[in-house]
Amino acid sequence: MDAPHLERVSLEATSTGRAVTPSPSNPTHGGHDLGFWLLSLNLRYKENVGGLIRVASNFGASGVAFIGQGSYRRAAALGLAASVPVLRFDTPEDALQWLGRERLFLVAAERTERSTPIYEASWPQARLCFAVGSERDGLPAALLDGADCVVDVPMYGQSASMNLAVSAAVLSYEHVRRLGFPAHPDLNISGRVSGWNPRTP
Repeated sequence: MDAPHLERVSLEATSTGRAVTPSPSNPTHGGHDLGFWLLSLNLRYKENVGGLIRVASNFGASGVAFIGQGSYRRAAALGLAASVPVLRFDTPEDALQWLGRERLFLVAAERTERSTPIYEASWPQARLCFAVGSERDGLPAALLDGADCVVDVPMYGQSASMNLAVSAAVLSYEHVRRLGFPAHPDLNISGRVSGWNPRTP
């Protein structure tokens, strides 16, 4: 398999019907890159795709990798897609090959017999990827079998599941907390700090 093409956005902006033109490979990250990726696949609701892009920007992820996904909901991404590198793969096996080549530690979020509560799990400070499953089917066996660590988020409500963008946010926040909340640099990129565009009064 050829190396995946790294681009700012390889997805169609479905809310406007306007295609987003991919930028050249290896784009400049539009925020504070803390050395971790988010990964998900075959999402039913395009708002969740945009939500993951927004989470990645908010918490300083290196980028977002999607498996089998071709579009996103522009409103959910709040225009941040251009500041977050995005990868797209056809299959979980393609994504696993990329993870192996990049030597990324894979943390899969799924409640299984193998899973460890997030507060007890261990993972490295950099070169890792958090995988969250699709809304209905969760993560496939290939990603669970290939994961270095499987974690779950303890919950107290009646539902046994959590929205995938929320799960990604919990994992990302926990990772940033373990890093000691690195100071935000003064990026001065179009007024953005860590991919966030401050509102003017």
